Amino acid sequence: MQYLGVDPLQAGNVVQLVLVLGLTIGWISTYIFRVSNKEMTYAQQLRDYEVKVLEKRLESLTEAEIEALLEQVEEEKRRLAALFVHSEYAKTVANSYIYSVFGFFFLPLSPTIFSLLSPNRSIELVAMSFRGGGTNASSGMGVADHSKTTYMELQRKKVFRYVIFKIDEKKKEVVVEKTGSPAENYDDFTASLPENDCRYAVYDFDYVTSENCQKSKIFFIAWSPSISRIRSKMLYATSKERFRRELQGIHYEIQATDPTEMDLDVIRERAN
Repeated sequence: MQYLGVDPLQAGNVVQLVLVLGLTIGWISTYIFRVSNKEMTYAQQLRDYEVKVLEKRLESLTEAEIEALLEQVEEEKRRLAALFVHSEYAKTVANSYIYSVFGFFFLPLSPTIFSLLSPNRSIELVAMSFRGGGTNASSGMGVADHSKTTYMELQRKKVFRYVIFKIDEKKKEVVVEKTGSPAENYDDFTASLPENDCRYAVYDFDYVTSENCQKSKIFFIAWSPSISRIRSKMLYATSKERFRRELQGIHYEIQATDPTEMDLDVIRERAN
């Protein structure tokens, strides 16, 4: 500014003023953003508190009580959806109504947990709601160091074709149950999953593109068969996000309640 004939002292004052105004505007904008997104410290503490309360409430429920609650939800959804067949508006009305009816129990859950009518999905969605419905929730089992290193060996060194994980309730962490050698195929992998219990799994899928290029994609699969115990479904659903965040480099995620939802054609379609 001296080249423009401005006094050095005055130029310094102008620079300081611009700097202060810039910092002030920047702080105010971030404050407004955090307020609009409810990311203030108090809001976060309130969410954490609500999550803990909901976790305790979930722990106090028996499987029979959970089944009864979910059946009430499904019954209301079926009744309301029948009034407006194939209507998106009907789903919105049903969701809002059910949320108001069962809000005393699920508060402060998002109404979107009821956005699907499938009974097989409802347990997982309700379980997700007990986490607080967001990625900031801290509930769920811990992750064993061996689980992390085994996944890294699959991802970086291609030592395994797949890894199957289970929740060890005594240790309160996700552990490795089984690994598959690179020579094994997708049928070997699916045969290793239990028919009546939940599991997490990662599968390294090799394929050739239409341009004749060899590629590989890593799939994260949340296996929750419809015939598994409700407690198991809830446990795996509430722990999934925390475990999933530990696995860096996952390309696709599949949630399956029966084999048709994760067959080889589904994997190929997602990879392409």
